[in-house]
Amino acid sequence: MGHGEQVRGSTVDVVDDLLSIGPAVRAAITLGHTSVEVGAVTSSWAQYVTSIESVARCVVVRAELMDHVPTALKVRALRSAGARPVVVGNRPSPRHRARLLEVGAAAVLTRDHDLSDLLDCLDGSEPAVAAEPAIRPLLSQVRLSDRQLQLACLFAGRGAPSAEWLARWLGLPVSSVRTHLQRARRALGAANREELRARLIEEGWMDAP
Repeated sequence: MGHGEQVRGSTVDVVDDLLSIGPAVRAAITLGHTSVEVGAVTSSWAQYVTSIESVARCVVVRAELMDHVPTALKVRALRSAGARPVVVGNRPSPRHRARLLEVGAAAVLTRDHDLSDLLDCLDGSEPAVAAEPAIRPLLSQVRLSDRQLQLACLFAGRGAPSAEWLARWLGLPVSSVRTHLQRARRALGAANREELRARLIEEGWMDAP
């Protein structure tokens, strides 16, 4: 993924497995409702990060993408590359929204918002929907590495994969996967998979079911 000095001007990239956001923004451009340009439109995060040479000024990511990278890590990566991440989700919990904003999302939009809210974000406005003042102070400052967070969220997900399965899927040694999971559980004070899932939801790293 590109770095800040390679950010593409007034362009928006879209990562959306439902392939609905890109066409909606293009229609708004045709009608003169926004001056942004649509750049890359992909249906998967893996495709996006491997196919682009530089990120857009603003990148819209659907929160419910089913892949190996938690939304918080996508936001971190985009911010690190110099983009303004805008997350679009179904109805994320207040804690999950607050955590996404804490790690760098410019806004977290839900099904309650419409296209005009998204266009405001793309045009550079910092909308009122970005504020979660009552929730953010409740999130702990426990920090997990990117790999620890990735593996913890996958391990605690609905599929309940084994460490061995995760190792094969991600091409990692089983011992490394177990070490990362152990450190994540220790940092979050979780003794088992169920407690790990509960702590990740409580801390906003995973969305509530």
